[in-house]
Amino acid sequence: MFTEAALSDLRRAEEMLSANPQIAGAGLYAALVLGDSKRVEGALRKTPSLAVSRGGPRNLAPLVYVCFSLFAGRRSSRASHLVETARVLLRHGADPNAFLIAAN
Repeated sequence: MFTEAALSDLRRAEEMLSANPQIAGAGLYAALVLGDSKRVEGALRKTPSLAVSRGGPRNLAPLVYVCFSLFAGRRSSRASHLVETARVLLRHGADPNAFLIAAN
């Protein structure tokens, strides 16, 4: 639910995170949308294929979760962390051409 909110409703995601800070440590997809590059790096060291494997609530490539995270806004304190997380994924072989097709 949190990962989905981080992609579609920033206010809701922020409220969820504020009410339950432990969400930040809830796994790979939370780490991706929050820009937790260290947690992502650790997961990729254990399971390198995660960099290129689709998954999570929308069955997307990990890089797509990072790039479409609403925490990436200019005013967000997490924006630079999301950039570093994208770099980590790319160093581990993530496809720079991964994309999202939005439904109308």
